[in-house]
Amino acid sequence: MDVLLSELQAALDRGAAKNLLVAYSGGLDSTCLLHAACSLSGAESRRIRALHINHGLQSAADDWQQHCEQRCASLGVELSCDAIDLPADASEDEARQARYGVFESQLRSDEILLLAHHLDDQLETLLLRLLRGAGPAGLAGMPQRRALGQGQLLRPWLALARSELLRYANAHKLDWVEDASNAGTAFDRNFCRQEILPRLEQRWPAYRESWSKSQTLLAESAELLADLARLDLARLTAKQCGGLDLQALASLSPPRQGNVLRLWLTELGLSAPGWQKTRQLLDEFITAREDSAGVLDLGQFYLQRFQQGLYALHYLPLDDGVLSWDALQHSKLSLPGNGVLAAHTSTGPALRAELAPNLQVRYRQGGETLQLPGRPAKALKKLFQEQGVPPWQRERMPLIFRQEQLVCVPGLGVAADCLASAGEEGLHINWQQPDLLVEFNRRDLL
Repeated sequence: MDVLLSELQAALDRGAAKNLLVAYSGGLDSTCLLHAACSLSGAESRRIRALHINHGLQSAADDWQQHCEQRCASLGVELSCDAIDLPADASEDEARQARYGVFESQLRSDEILLLAHHLDDQLETLLLRLLRGAGPAGLAGMPQRRALGQGQLLRPWLALARSELLRYANAHKLDWVEDASNAGTAFDRNFCRQEILPRLEQRWPAYRESWSKSQTLLAESAELLADLARLDLARLTAKQCGGLDLQALASLSPPRQGNVLRLWLTELGLSAPGWQKTRQLLDEFITAREDSAGVLDLGQFYLQRFQQGLYALHYLPLDDGVLSWDALQHSKLSLPGNGVLAAHTSTGPALRAELAPNLQVRYRQGGETLQLPGRPAKALKKLFQEQGVPPWQRERMPLIFRQEQLVCVPGLGVAADCLASAGEEGLHINWQQPDLLVEFNRRDLL
């Protein structure tokens, strides 16, 4: 069996027997992949379809799409064509992100997406990432297999040089389209392909083998770092209810601090920060004063320090208008953007029931005071500090007023002169607050 077919067969055998979606540009690499997949699919009873993405950046883009349509028709392969709208000056990364967005949207749960990347692509990626200062995970290159959307993507030919694909195409008399822009050197990848790597091969003909070995070692190092980060993260989040234990984090060496912080942020759904951003985060939060409540905007959510924890929080808009509430007639009151207040009759430290029909719900304006039973009146800010109320809850805390008197703060207590007498039935008010913390499943770390 041809080496391309054997490598594809072996890669498919290592995964579940699923149907195939081939990313088909019409170029040499994807033409070989589509042909090889069709050669194997009959024996394996796999359904195969192809996906062509029209970037619209070249004058010949529509001709390439027509070529793909004709070849798929001759092979009896279903073809989906998807156009993406990119500006003329789009970068390689922007085009790649748009392309993978289409892949993810088109990939079905019972399919594997096949990509035709080969060893030369992998080594170009290594060189480009080295120039950008990537760490072990980045320098390890493109993974052969990973999750994508509802399914998986697979790159079966990462161990094969492009010359193997060219030999296969000539042997099977395949025809493909040539992108004239690949001959230019305006794009970084083309410059590496046309100018740098051929010079390296002249001086060091076996550079592919040695670089490939280095990438294998880097991948192993990245895996070990990931294992260590999972162990550290399980310990750092054990007592913090969704946050990081900053005291325990500070006890680690700086490299381990950055390693676990990057994992925490990626587990929360954020793109892994680079080395410089990681050091900035650590400097801002680990070396800050213990009473600091520093806040850092990360776009998708924000980080806030509280006591010895670091927490990630959702942005939730709050409608802080005044609401009227008859807590006897309506036991629940929905707070726009801020959860629900729930009242039920209860003996013990509860609000006098006679006050319930004329309540108002407001939010902090500053200067509010509350006198709890057996204690002097104190500023609400001081009570929050004493009770350890997190900063992100303080501005969202619903305050229960009767006329101009603050009579109840859910979770803190009832004003002394509004408290039901011993044995008297009163009204107990709970705040079912919105889920502000961004959390992940710690069980996945263990």
